[in-house]
Formats: sequence, structure tokens, C-alpha cells
Amino acid sequence: MRLSPTWGVQGGMRKLLWIQAAVTLALAGGLGARAGSGAVLAAGLYGALIALANTRLLAFRMARAAALPADDAQAALRLAWTSALERFALVALLFAVGLGPLALAPRPLLVVFAAGQLTYLIAGLRYGNRGSCQART
Repeated sequence: MRLSPTWGVQGGMRKLLWIQAAVTLALAGGLGARAGSGAVLAAGLYGALIALANTRLLAFRMARAAALPADDAQAALRLAWTSALERFALVALLFAVGLGPLALAPRPLLVVFAAGQLTYLIAGLRYGNRGSCQART
């Protein structure tokens, strides 16, 4: 299976990633400026990184799912479960690193991450990869 040079991020997902990046980076910058603290800015940027990494991994897995044969339901289900577990583990690991060894401020990290996820949901309704879950013929 060969993926495109953009690692499967095309069309609506690319636009969704840009919107999510703009919202999370603006929010992180705003929180950092309001607090006047580099620590708050760093925590916000790390929250943005977690949200974007989660979306990026989803886009990659969606591209892999699109490359599966249409009649292989077991492979599609296996890939969906694998994707969900990978994304959960990635987010948990990045949170653990950010709150543990990096000792980032939890509130801005969580606020920016949550805003990124909310942006994904809202922008996904408009720009997301529609039809990716529909039956292929």
C-alpha cells in the first residue's frame, strides 16, 4: 500500500488541521499574553501539540482505511480499533509527559487541548472528510 507524499492529509482534513492549528495557537498565545508567563504559553502550546498530533494520527489512519478493499469488513474494523487505541495511547502518553517530567501548568494545557478537540468537532462538520464512513461500491 502506497500513501501520498502528504501522508494522507488531503482536502477537508488538511483544512481542518489548519483551522485547528490556528485556533489552538491563538488561544495558547492569548493565554500566555494574558498571564504574562512563558510557562503558561509553553503549556498552551503543548496542549495544541497534543490536539494536533491526535488529529494528524486520525488523518493518517483514515487514509490507510480508504486504501483497504471495500469488501474486507474485518480489516476495516481492526483498523478502526487500532486507530482508536493508538490515539488514546498517544494522548495519554503526551499528557503524562507534559504533566510529569515537563511539569507544565495543567490548566492551560487542558484548556487548549479541549479547545482543539472542540474545534475538530465543529470544523469537522463543515470541512471534514465527509463520506469516509459510507459504503464504498
